[in-house]
Amino acid sequence: MTTLHVEPRANRWIVRPDGASNPLSVHAEADEACRVARERARAGAAARVLLHDRYHRVRQLVGASPG
Repeated sequence: MTTLHVEPRANRWIVRPDGASNPLSVHAEADEACRVARERARAGAAARVLLHDRYHRVRQLVGASPG
């Protein structure tokens, strides 16, 4: 199962695939990063999207699975 992660990094928000250290994209706002990650997941690039917040909590974003 491929997973995309939305994470804070250096006052920005990144989208990165599972196991990668380099981001696919970098965004000023978490909402924009989440939107991009959901779009990639819907296009078949990932089976799920996980949002990591600034407090180290993780939750799965709904509406991200392809289909």
